[in-house]
Amino acid sequence: MFPIVHFVSSLLLSLILYPLFGYWSFASLIGGFFIDIDHYFWWVIEKRKFNIFQCYKELIEENK
Repeated sequence: MFPIVHFVSSLLLSLILYPLFGYWSFASLIGGFFIDIDHYFWWVIEKRKFNIFQCYKELIEENK
């Protein structure tokens, strides 16, 4: 899934949860958007590179 889709879906969920949980609902935004950081860490371990833009391009190409 593209990062923008993660961001938008997490934002919508946090807005829905806001009346129930207040500012704690934004934890779903942070968790939903940044949960994909594990893909970057795995790529760094495999490739021994730290270029996040190159990582993004390679992962997008792999998932086509």
